[in-house]
Amino acid sequence: ATPNPANEGISLHVDAPPGDAQHYELRDAYGALLARGRITGRNTFIPLAHLPSATYVIRVLSGSGASAALRVVKQ
Repeated sequence: ATPNPANEGISLHVDAPPGDAQHYELRDAYGALLARGRITGRNTFIPLAHLPSATYVIRVLSGSGASAALRVVKQ
């Protein structure tokens, strides 16, 4: 995910097999769900401008049940 730290938003790059439905979740440091969306291509933009400066977690969930998480700093 770039840039990190971010101001306006973050571009999430995902390498996934064709047809593997993927979604993302954006959560705060306490685990509260702030946003959820579908990943529709290799690059997905996740807006952060409306959020206060903090550390957030983006979790990517695949249709096959696999998941990955990364921390993002919003300035």
